[in-house]
Amino acid sequence: SPHVLFFEPLIRMLKKEGAEFLITARPYQQTIELLKHKELDHKIIGKHYGKNKFRK
Repeated sequence: SPHVLFFEPLIRMLKKEGAEFLITARPYQQTIELLKHKELDHKIIGKHYGKNKFRK
């Protein structure tokens, strides 16, 4: 999932300005591993529901 790589610079910049964040993520693809690797505090919410759009 490219979201971690896309938002990381923005999150770090805004944190330097004093902003606070609550990063949430579903355990999908490499998202959690990337958050850990980038040392971004996060909370795992929900689960991956597959391709079923109704369950999302």
